[in-house]
Amino acid sequence: MRVGYSRLGTVWVTAFMAGVVTALGFCALVIPGLILLVRYWVAVPVAVIESPGGNASLSRSVELTDGSRWPIFGVLLVLGSIGVLSTLLLLEGLRIVGGPALFEAATEGARIVPLNAGGQALQDALLVPVSCLGAVAPAVAYHDLLVGKEGLDVDALLKVFE
Repeated sequence: MRVGYSRLGTVWVTAFMAGVVTALGFCALVIPGLILLVRYWVAVPVAVIESPGGNASLSRSVELTDGSRWPIFGVLLVLGSIGVLSTLLLLEGLRIVGGPALFEAATEGARIVPLNAGGQALQDALLVPVSCLGAVAPAVAYHDLLVGKEGLDVDALLKVFE
């Protein structure tokens, strides 16, 4: 815990910088945003494990993902699809089971009726496993990229936390 908390600032700066740059890429055109998303996908695990600083974490992520970007894009596509489908199925289930008790009052001609606070809390709680999958996937990818590119094993990675 001590090591994790000591790196909180670096992790936050890294995540913020990667998020801003990726968002700007999506604003420019969708394709540059996707490219940047893939390039910086393991920047936060780099910041946690290697703690090189914000810019260096981004650079290291670019280095690690080089040569593996299409498979990473595929994983992101699958994870995104799982997230969207899970949310849509859950919303439909909440509509069927909870009905009006979980949704805001519909306005005339509204195509989408948002969840009320209770419905949103229930949705968030039920989507925790999907959210965890999206949070753990970059760490697993970081491990696999390190093993594949540099031959490091789990014991070498765990020494950081000693």
